[in-house]
Amino acid sequence: MTIYEIKSYLSRPYAEAAFKFANENNIVDDWIYMIEEICKILKNIKIYSLSSFILKKNKNFLFESIKNNFDVYFNNFVKIIIENNRLIIFPEILNQFINLKNDQNNIENITIISKYKLDKKILNKIEKKIKSLIFKEIKINIKIDKSIIGGYIIKSKNFLIDNSIKNKLYRFSEYL
Repeated sequence: MTIYEIKSYLSRPYAEAAFKFANENNIVDDWIYMIEEICKILKNIKIYSLSSFILKKNKNFLFESIKNNFDVYFNNFVKIIIENNRLIIFPEILNQFINLKNDQNNIENITIISKYKLDKKILNKIEKKIKSLIFKEIKINIKIDKSIIGGYIIKSKNFLIDNSIKNKLYRFSEYL
């Protein structure tokens, strides 16, 4: 199992419980904001990367310093994560929480990877085609990766379309 898979596995129950609570109380966007704020705080303090080794007094200090910024329910959520030495997975909790929201709203996150910035016409064609295939609204994230030589790769959590020259060369070499 990779580190990402472990973090994903560990964060899923927290994200699902938080989303269920936030959704039932119509405060999903508020919770996204609060989780993002915790992620920003943790990014600024390097100590959380060793979260399982943080002394109890440091954990308490961290909790005491942030608790006035959030509501009691979110504070309880944070406290449980701190007590279970799971601070390091907060960014993944955020990702999964957002994915749960997107699933509920029938939105698919798509990442398009290309060597160069794609022009608007091509992006619109890709967006239109993907929407017609998956019957969902989509959010497109664009990444530039010089290693793919040319073409593009379209990724989501449900599919992968590799139309890169690098992949075509690889497949061609398999025929030889």
